[in-house]
Amino acid sequence: MIKYFLVFFMFLCLVSCSDEQGFTDQASSVQSGVSGTKTEMQQPTVQVGPAQNITVKIPAAMWDSFVENQITVPFGLHEDQAYTKVKTCQVKGEGKPIAIGEPIEIIQEETCTHASFTNNSGMLKHYNVGMFKVKVISTGEEGWIFGVSIPESARGSDE
Repeated sequence: MIKYFLVFFMFLCLVSCSDEQGFTDQASSVQSGVSGTKTEMQQPTVQVGPAQNITVKIPAAMWDSFVENQITVPFGLHEDQAYTKVKTCQVKGEGKPIAIGEPIEIIQEETCTHASFTNNSGMLKHYNVGMFKVKVISTGEEGWIFGVSIPESARGSDE
């Protein structure tokens, strides 16, 4: 009986410790009230620092795809836990720049709550923002942008 319990316990650990979700260019779910909204690209910024009191500009760019995974974030990002795992969308490279004010249409919102950005020099930056799939109206190009690139009134949910 103990053998079966140990095998079951090991299986649960293996399943729950698996962190890489894979490479995707399709979102796993569409958030209601967002798809089809037309708006303009805005300069994306994030709050950083121990007290979240420093505003930093992040790339106003679009990526064709991202890698979805789970990462552990330290105390300070969440009040109730010292460490917690969060769903993260990770993009690589500089992306295709999008001009501030460029008309875009929201296609869907990814369910990740954080985004990681690896620039061309290999530095990894982690932000407490999600990702949205958009279409640039003037060119028809589609891709993924940081959620804070979209005005809050057009997001349809808390970022």
